[in-house]
Amino acid sequence: MVHGQDTSFVKSLYADADFYYGFVIAHHDEMKRFAPHNVTSFEVNIGRQTTGKHDWEQYYHYPSYGIGYFFSDFHNKKVLGVTHAGFGYMNFYFFRRRNFYLTSKISLGLSYFGTIYNKETNPINSAIITHLNVYFSIALKANIRLFKRLYLTTGASIAHFSNGAVKIPNYGLNLMNGNIGLRYYIKQRDMIFNKHSITPPYKGLNLTFIGSAGILQRVKDGPQYFSSTFTLHATKQLGYKNDIGLGADLFYDESVKPELERLNKPTSFFYTMRLGMYASTSVIIDRLSFFFNTGVYLYYQTKPKKPFYFRVGLRYRVIHHLHLNVSVKAHMGVADYVEWGLGYSIK
Repeated sequence: MVHGQDTSFVKSLYADADFYYGFVIAHHDEMKRFAPHNVTSFEVNIGRQTTGKHDWEQYYHYPSYGIGYFFSDFHNKKVLGVTHAGFGYMNFYFFRRRNFYLTSKISLGLSYFGTIYNKETNPINSAIITHLNVYFSIALKANIRLFKRLYLTTGASIAHFSNGAVKIPNYGLNLMNGNIGLRYYIKQRDMIFNKHSITPPYKGLNLTFIGSAGILQRVKDGPQYFSSTFTLHATKQLGYKNDIGLGADLFYDESVKPELERLNKPTSFFYTMRLGMYASTSVIIDRLSFFFNTGVYLYYQTKPKKPFYFRVGLRYRVIHHLHLNVSVKAHMGVADYVEWGLGYSIK
């Protein structure tokens, strides 16, 4: 614990600037043709150090959070160009001393690519086909105190860019980076970390009804299809940070219609729907939940490529019962589509 006299909002603010140097991970053979160059990137962040005012700040050991901007030059102007990303992030501390601390940083936002796949002018870019993409990053950093308010930061990160199969080809880009940078605290970093009694977690069963929808593309340069899901989700909280649950999904997927026509079957709702059940686990941070589902298809008229499906996503409680939901449905690591939805919970 670090002590001081002032825990005001201004004193808890800081700014970061980082330089990254790395490379594109060619996770498909096609990408080896256009990803041989080293990548240089730059990032700036504004953040706030929590001090324990809220329960979740205490049981996550006083993390910090903020917003940032990321720029990357792939040194391949014709194929990949450059990208800009804006994101929100959270830093978790797993070793903290007065003059040195280690953090893990999770960032999530949106990125913009000016140079994308085009079957005539840029046909070898099989990674990025839409200007707007999801940006996700995980970083590990060491922070070394140089002066009263100034820290040297260094570490490594993995960043991912993808549109979630809204349109293909969409292999996505994965960057492996090392970094060096500086962190500056607006006021002296020393502050009091508050401790107070924490409200016990809810021990009952929580039911959530979720409606979501998305757009997907099955073949290169082919049509885009509408898909929607109705989900019944039941969870039980294990503690302050986690819950487990079971759920059922009713999928409506227009992309199966060509296969139904080939099989001389009707293309009505009953034939385009699929039914699945899943088990889930979540990490809870105040109103925000990071969740992961593993499911199996129980009913279908067109056989899925894989019998199992997976879902990873975020759920944010806007008010007491209403949730915003965004997730990626996938089969064995290959994105199916991005789901955007609303949920209503009952305790």
